[in-house]
Amino acid sequence: MTTFVHIDYAKTHPGVERALRVAGKFKGFTARLSQERGLAALLRWSVAAALLVAALQAIDSLSENHWMLAWLAMWLVALSALGFFARPMPHKPWAERLAAWNLRRKQAEADRRLWALAQVDPRIMAELQAAVTRAKG
Repeated sequence: MTTFVHIDYAKTHPGVERALRVAGKFKGFTARLSQERGLAALLRWSVAAALLVAALQAIDSLSENHWMLAWLAMWLVALSALGFFARPMPHKPWAERLAAWNLRRKQAEADRRLWALAQVDPRIMAELQAAVTRAKG
């Protein structure tokens, strides 16, 4: 006769857990779509899809002699869709963007020179390691 019975049943069903995770993802998706930018993106994607379908139907109706023209038309539609979905440039003047790029380039060069110097000088390497340790907290 058995004195101990161990019955280990799961408290939740794995399928229900998966369904809840999927529902949570859809909830986040609908929250993003409720914003104006999400709805605008959805509209743009649907327009691009409609254009690609129309281009494909137009290509299918062409004869064998016009495949090069069809190929060029398809690329024109695809590249137009890419341009349509491109993010707009920030409204900074060119001079500000150039100055920011130049500053990032100079900082990267200074970091590269400091790292090269730290490779040969143990005091500088110790300072860099201490700074990294302090930054990690």
